[in-house]
Formats: sequence, C-alpha cells, structure tokens
Amino acid sequence: MFDDFLREKAVGFPAPVYLFGYTEEFFFAQALMLLRQGHAELEVFDLDDKVQGVSMRAIIETLNQISMFCLRPCVVIKNYQKIKKADLALLVRYIENPSTRSMLVLCYSGDQKKVDTKGTKHITLDIKKTTLPMWVKERGNHYGIRFSQELIRFVCDIYADDLLALDNELSKLSLLGKKDLSLEDACELFYGSKQYSPFQFTRAIAEADVGKALEMFRGLQEHSEPIAFLGAINWEIAKSALPPAIALRCYELLCDADIQVRVNSDYPFEVLIAGLCSTLKRNRKAPR
Repeated sequence: MFDDFLREKAVGFPAPVYLFGYTEEFFFAQALMLLRQGHAELEVFDLDDKVQGVSMRAIIETLNQISMFCLRPCVVIKNYQKIKKADLALLVRYIENPSTRSMLVLCYSGDQKKVDTKGTKHITLDIKKTTLPMWVKERGNHYGIRFSQELIRFVCDIYADDLLALDNELSKLSLLGKKDLSLEDACELFYGSKQYSPFQFTRAIAEADVGKALEMFRGLQEHSEPIAFLGAINWEIAKSALPPAIALRCYELLCDADIQVRVNSDYPFEVLIAGLCSTLKRNRKAPR
C-alpha cells in the first residue's frame, strides 16, 4: 500500500531496485513527486511512448555511471508491464547485479501476474478505502494544515472514487491561511455560499422538498462543481434508513447523473433533484 512507500521513503529507499504497482495514474504521479524531492537527478522513461522510444542499453549505462552532481541518481521506467523480451533479458542481468550508486524504479499498472518481481522490492501504491482517512491526514501534514475528524470523513465520503479531485480540494484548503480546518471551512470553500450550506440542500432532498432543494441548489451552484453535489447527496442518502427498493432507485439516479455530468457539462442537475425528491416522497407516504 502507499503507506509502505512512505515508510520506504522515510529510510531513504535503501534497495537498489524497486517495483511499484498501481491501478490509478494518480498514485504514480504522487510517487514520482515524492521521488523528485529526494533525487536531484531523476529520469523517467515510458515504455509506452511510441514516438520517443526507449533504449534499455542506454538506461543501464546511465544506472552504472558515477554522477558528479548527485549522490544517488534515480531512473524510473514506466509501463514496465510492456517491456520487450530482448530488453527484459538486459534488465534481468542488471537486476542480478545492480549498482549501489543509483536507484532503479520499475512501475507497472494493472495485473501483477504480468510482471516479474524477482530481485526487486515490490510495493503496491494503491490506497485501501479503510486507510483513506489516514492518507488525507498525511496529505494535510504535507500541506501544513490539520483537518477535523468530521471534515476528513466528509471529504472521504465525497471523493473516495476520485483521488485527484480529492487532492485538489485539499490543496485549495491549504490556501485558506488557517492551520486547523473544520467542516464548515471546507463547505464554504467547496460550495462558496454563506447563505446556504450543502447540508441544508441535501436535507431538503431527504425531506422530499423539491422547491426548497431547487432554491438552495441555485444559490450554491455558481461556486460549486457538480461532482461535489453528487458526493454530498450520496453522503446524505447513505445516512438515511431507507427501504432497499427506495435506496436502490436513489443510487440508480445518482449513478446516471454521475455519468451524465462527466460527459455533458450542461447536464440539468434539476432533473436529478426532482427525481430524487419524487422517489423519497413515495417513501414518506408509504405506510409505517
């Protein structure tokens, strides 16, 4: 997990050859950013780059050279799972007797079964959802800010499936000029309105009050991204004790809206609000 990567970084990446696996590009970008912090000389070669091409012999020569400007240069090979057989043979010979004066990082995405881990320190960079709150806390430390537990839970619920968006929001929070941040601070930044809060908005939907929900949405939408509304609504519905059929219909509406928002910037969000309120109104009218 990414925690293993951070622990390895804390001790200076002692191994000569690492193998990093990931399922999201975000994690590769995060690892690369942290690697750059400790290596004045860092080169990245992408085996999926059909235009530039990659010479494995040149890479190995670079690894074996003594640098006069950096104690331990680092070479990163991206998309290692696409390595050619001839190049793999060269690389295997290097891994069997690697230079201690440099660091080689092999990175692959997808199935671990497609790569050979022999002779490497293998680390998976992905984050389990159960450890996401700890990752958010660590990112806060990176930005020099502290988050309340309520704020951490909220952003994890909203952005758990889009870590790039989550990190962008954490970065924005770091610009508020405060060291300790609460949920209210985040909501004012994310939704940009003091008159209405996202909690009033999602509560209006939960109460099936379509008029109030639409009024609040119009007051909030100017400063907010649609994905943030979807997350807040999902957060509210997840807290509600709904009958399975009603909950399923709500999630169907949310999933459809999520797809529509990503492909159509002009998606009429009011359609989702009306649909959710109509569904939840049926639940309120159902016999108890």
